[in-house]
Amino acid sequence: MIKLRTRIDKKISLKAYLAIAFVCALFGQYLLEDKGVAKFLTAYLFTIFVSVLYARRPSYLWGGLQNESAKDYSERKRLVRRKVSKEDMTEEDIESSAANLLETTNKKDSEPVRKRMHYLDNLKVFLTFLVVLNHTADAFGCCGNLSWMMVIGDYDNPFKFAIRKLMIFNQSYFMCLFFFISGYFTASSYKRKGGHAFIQGRITRLLVPAWVSLVFLNPLCFCIAQWTANSDLVYFPSLGATWFIYWLLFFEWIYILLVNDKEDTSGSTSSVPFLSTRKRWMWGLGLCGFAQFVVSRVLNISYFYAMPIASPGTLFSDIVLFTAGTVAGEYGWISHERTITEQMDIAPWKLRVMVCLEGVVVMYLHFIRESPVEHLAYFLAAGMLCVDISVAYLQFFQEYVNQDWSYLAGGAYTVYLLHPLVIQICTSVFYKVYDVLYPETIKFAPVVFGIFIPSSSHLSGPGDGTVHLWIGFFVVLSVSNAILWPLSYHLSKLPVLNRYL
Repeated sequence: MIKLRTRIDKKISLKAYLAIAFVCALFGQYLLEDKGVAKFLTAYLFTIFVSVLYARRPSYLWGGLQNESAKDYSERKRLVRRKVSKEDMTEEDIESSAANLLETTNKKDSEPVRKRMHYLDNLKVFLTFLVVLNHTADAFGCCGNLSWMMVIGDYDNPFKFAIRKLMIFNQSYFMCLFFFISGYFTASSYKRKGGHAFIQGRITRLLVPAWVSLVFLNPLCFCIAQWTANSDLVYFPSLGATWFIYWLLFFEWIYILLVNDKEDTSGSTSSVPFLSTRKRWMWGLGLCGFAQFVVSRVLNISYFYAMPIASPGTLFSDIVLFTAGTVAGEYGWISHERTITEQMDIAPWKLRVMVCLEGVVVMYLHFIRESPVEHLAYFLAAGMLCVDISVAYLQFFQEYVNQDWSYLAGGAYTVYLLHPLVIQICTSVFYKVYDVLYPETIKFAPVVFGIFIPSSSHLSGPGDGTVHLWIGFFVVLSVSNAILWPLSYHLSKLPVLNRYL
């Protein structure tokens, strides 16, 4: 894309081309929104595009990736894995390869050992737990009949009202904060490894597991749900929670493009100070709030190429937080030398009070919004909350939760990949037990080509089934976590699997 832009018009910046492409993509999704299969069609197209982008790596879309780190990587790979025999190499090749390998090894040995930032790992553990919690709530009717493979209790009840408030609060920030942490490691990892090694690592760690989930794990979840409801089994390849992985790969590609373009156009770099309160509110109200309102409510786009964007804390918030993460990695916002507290222009306790107030406002506006003005106020408040609570969590975990939780952090990514399957199995077991105790109470009605299995049947028991919904939710959540974390940790340590997990 960099070469293509140079040929067409040097006066038009790469950012301008990306902005035009983004607007065109929005317009295309808007035209397909009323079509029943639009979100699946665009999701598959996006998946294929990202996969081909990384697997084939066409030069006109990547620009220059051959840097010194990539050359060192190639030499190491050629010598260590012995894919080229000495008989096929000239004496000059051997000497050159050995020299490059020795230079790289000496350079690596001379570098200080990077001290791990445990609080970022622990924050990922916490966010992964929230993902499991939210999707368990989806299984018990929190977000409607198409929010999960099999939904129980999709009717108005006190349980749904209470858990929905927690969901609205979490959805305003938790995936965005994932993107921030990923952006931070993207910047440092790309700088350390170089283009070729970085991309190879992303294919192994992200793209391959995402495709396994698409063609095997997520369809298995649907089949288990259909079997539980005595429905016809339909193979349905679904992205599920792995939409995040494809979008992360896409953001990282954009980052690499912009980094290469910046190196080509200017050699000087200036420092970027930590976000002040005024700048946080500007980004929160502007992009995370108003721009998201225009896309989600004015244009009424619910899915944007596999990414769910009907609520705040999605598309523009993800872009803002991922960008902030890369900036944090490049300019030392997160480091061992300076704490976040030292860089903030507001006392941490004041920020936490602001976050609490913003959270109350967001949850209140979510349930009373009817007019366009109330919808706009809801999105603006959620945009501010997204940015503020992200900083608050980072500061809190850095100061108070900086212990070594490697036994949890080591399996967090695997938990993210496996949690839909485990939650669905546990939910199916709950249904089978409940059906023995209260026969024919929960009745399913397949919709959308028989793929999703929803139930709006009222459960038995006190509070119109509310007590049983709470029991089912906590049992499934507890058992799922008890299975997921030990299983994921040990799977991630197994030979071969440890390369992908």
